[in-house]
Amino acid sequence: MTEPANSNHLVLLADDDPIFRSLVASRLARLSCRVVEAQDGAEAWSKARGNVFDLAVVDFEMPGLNGIGLVQCLRGHPRTRHLPVVMCTSRSDGGAMREAIEAGITSFLTKPLNWSMFDSHIGHLLHSCERFNESLRDVARLERALADKDAATNELIDELRRQLGRAQPTNAAAV
Repeated sequence: MTEPANSNHLVLLADDDPIFRSLVASRLARLSCRVVEAQDGAEAWSKARGNVFDLAVVDFEMPGLNGIGLVQCLRGHPRTRHLPVVMCTSRSDGGAMREAIEAGITSFLTKPLNWSMFDSHIGHLLHSCERFNESLRDVARLERALADKDAATNELIDELRRQLGRAQPTNAAAV
């Protein structure tokens, strides 16, 4: 099993079945994740707007706003657009998979879940997210370093211009 290095991943879990939610929350806790539960898509969407999640695990069929509608909301918002979403459902038909993929899910797992596979899958996704976030931090550090270099270069150019402006040609007629 791939263990996420960061033990404080925040995961949004949306499923209308309280027993399934409890089982998944327990498995996620074993992966050192903090879990925010929602009993339907509307509640999950409300919680997604108020928190910064590392991952979402959503059911396909929920009352009100279903999993597809929730994924569409997540993909339509700038802050949640890139949130990895794992859809867990008892539907295994091609139409459901196609609909979920078109909505923008990251991956698709069918119920009943193979818990060992679930643990590995979630661990891998969280590890990938960590690597992606590290890359973003590296890019930000490089951008800051480039900005510092540009500022230092501009200061040197300004200083050279000041010095050149003060310099008087010794023989203006010879030029």
